[in-house]
Amino acid sequence: MKELKDVSILLQDSQGGSVMLNYDDLIIGENEIEIAASLVSFLQNGSIFYTIATDEQVQSGTIIKL
Repeated sequence: MKELKDVSILLQDSQGGSVMLNYDDLIIGENEIEIAASLVSFLQNGSIFYTIATDEQVQSGTIIKL
């Protein structure tokens, strides 16, 4: 896996609330990446759309906030 360098992450809920994160906000585990709940606590429950952009690629999709 390539080293994560310049990473920006946009999370947006279905109500239009959004938060922009960067690499320093991520908690990197062995098989997963976590984001501190305090950073996204204002986002509504349900579907959250994410966009992850690095210097090499852009990826987007949907995650579920429990």
